[in-house]
Amino acid sequence: MSEFFRGWRRKFGIVTLVMALVLTGGWIRSLSIADIITFSIPTLGRTYSVRSVKGRAEWYIFSGDPHFHRLRWMSQFSSNFPLLVANEERQLRGSQRAFQVPFQVLSVVTPYVAFVTPLTLISVCLFLLKPRKSTPKKIAKPTNAEEA
Repeated sequence: MSEFFRGWRRKFGIVTLVMALVLTGGWIRSLSIADIITFSIPTLGRTYSVRSVKGRAEWYIFSGDPHFHRLRWMSQFSSNFPLLVANEERQLRGSQRAFQVPFQVLSVVTPYVAFVTPLTLISVCLFLLKPRKSTPKKIAKPTNAEEA
């Protein structure tokens, strides 16, 4: 069994398989439960929000927000997710109006399948492909004609 994990390919295959399983768990959870993790970095004046809902992973950056949330994690059933997002954005926009600063939103939305499928395929390839046998390189010895 220890020979199976010899070399970097099989070890990397285990790492990619574990990552795919963790993301699959997040994907399945997001189908019924919506999670929002919000945190701020006050020196940058930005609030970051990571959302997992309905089979998608979403990353939002709210810039120009002086309101400091520290760290907040909210979970609700996916059917209540629009109310959860509306409440969060209302709080962020309210702080923007109170401090009279411009408010910008940058977002990236990616379905979980875009992460899970390639990671699974990579781990399968790394497990099933036979490792090549290494052959020692032959060092050519100089001949007398080359030395002269």
